[in-house]
Amino acid sequence: MSAINNVWIGHDAAIMPGVRIGAGAIVAAASVVARDVPPSAVVGGNPAAVVRMRYSVEVINELLDIAWRDWSIEKIEANLASVNNGDLAALKIA
Repeated sequence: MSAINNVWIGHDAAIMPGVRIGAGAIVAAASVVARDVPPSAVVGGNPAAVVRMRYSVEVINELLDIAWRDWSIEKIEANLASVNNGDLAALKIA
């Protein structure tokens, strides 16, 4: 979890200093995040806790390996249909 990518943070959420938020995570509004958030987790509450995961562990690992968010804009545009459709097989090849 080196950078915050594709993260949604709800209104009035508080992220404590030093906390790391994994790629694809969702932080519910008015949550207080005092611990690291794993990739693709949905967290909420005070203190924030994992409510659920957005995808299976296998899909999360594939998305992290593909790291399409780090691609150039040209590469994303060339593979936009696969990104929009969640076609992991095509994204792996790209």
